[in-house]
Amino acid sequence: MFRVDSTYLIIFVLLFTGFFTLINLLIGFQESLPQRFLTVLNTASFVTLVSVLILHTIYHNKNTAAILLISCGIFVISYYSYVIFKAFSKDLTIIPYPLLIELKGSSNSVYVVDLPQIIIISLLIRYAYKKHKELRNPEEVETEITASSHA
Repeated sequence: MFRVDSTYLIIFVLLFTGFFTLINLLIGFQESLPQRFLTVLNTASFVTLVSVLILHTIYHNKNTAAILLISCGIFVISYYSYVIFKAFSKDLTIIPYPLLIELKGSSNSVYVVDLPQIIIISLLIRYAYKKHKELRNPEEVETEITASSHA
């Protein structure tokens, strides 16, 4: 699927494992085991995503882009798992909106920012931009390169 340098994969696994362990130590034991696991998993995947995003900003290459994509996927899965578990454990109804999720109970409701939706939209925009850039006329690209080298 992806060809990623093993060094970057090892960095990703170490980051995720380190954040998971650190957050697990910092969170108290007031939650049930499944709830605690999903809370720690969601938080660790978010912190890892931010760290990988910073790493990709510094070392902008195909390996970091692939790791960023993997990190986004893990965050999307862990976030939705967390929201679904919270909703079912508290008898809430999930109502999705653009960029928001409403968790509605019998007496009140709460709105949550849908971060995975924002991430997916960002990735789709990035993909469309790259495809548009590739489809441009090669002569225009060559002219731009020649003009910039003479400047």
